[in-house]
Amino acid sequence: MQVHPLDRLPSLRTIPKRVPAPVYNTLRVVLLRSGADVRLPLPHLGPALWALVDGRGWVVLDGLQEDLPLLAWTGFPPKVQRPLHEAVPCELRVFHRCAGMIMGEGLEALHHAGARHLGRGVGGAAL
Repeated sequence: MQVHPLDRLPSLRTIPKRVPAPVYNTLRVVLLRSGADVRLPLPHLGPALWALVDGRGWVVLDGLQEDLPLLAWTGFPPKVQRPLHEAVPCELRVFHRCAGMIMGEGLEALHHAGARHLGRGVGGAAL
């Protein structure tokens, strides 16, 4: 049995955050449509970086370092009715001392990857 990346090592820091609604909604649709865990390449962040999107959260992993987790957005609230335009609270878990280098671009890269996976651009236009 394979160990989930979030269980491989403790996070160095956990930061309360809010994910913008378009990012959360896109990745939620990716997960719902796939019915299983989704592996998304993140070429905007680096050639060997990818994300695991699953029921526990979104984890950015380094493929050159045996899928070492770098960052993870976790702790999303339970599936309750909420306005689609509101940011969603979560926790940003930092696993690597250099993860701050991609922290700012991480959500944008996830959003782009999710939109690509759904076959549309981030602005809603077809790819």
